[in-house]
Amino acid sequence: MITEVEVKTIPAQPMAAVRGETTMHEISKTIRRLFDQYYAKPAPPPRGLNVVYYHADGEPDQFERGEAMPIECGTLMASSASPGVTGMLPAGRVVCVAYYGPYSGMSEPHNALVEYTKQHGLKRAGPFWEVYGHHNDDPAKLRIDVFHLLK
Repeated sequence: MITEVEVKTIPAQPMAAVRGETTMHEISKTIRRLFDQYYAKPAPPPRGLNVVYYHADGEPDQFERGEAMPIECGTLMASSASPGVTGMLPAGRVVCVAYYGPYSGMSEPHNALVEYTKQHGLKRAGPFWEVYGHHNDDPAKLRIDVFHLLK
């Protein structure tokens, strides 16, 4: 299930992460491997929610073309001065939606954002990301906020 699509302006958000590269075919394995690497390293608390940042170039359809894309997996951090910060999620105008459900359904919110931008004459800048809510054993209660940066 997804919530209503929103367009809003957000500030940059600091994150601590490890970087890798993946294709759509390997995305689940790559994300798991990168999070395993990230959590294997000691980091000063507090770590925030998990985040996956996709470094898409231009319109974010690299996955549909079967191309590899750089990604980062890690956590949001309290401030850019927090120890361990490796980068920032971009500030700017985004189109976003909250998705509730299993990870296997993650194409639903992304497809909704792509369709919304087309219907409303908006252009995606390329980068997009997912912020994962706290874990729940009930997949219907998992929350993932999905953001696509706009031009």
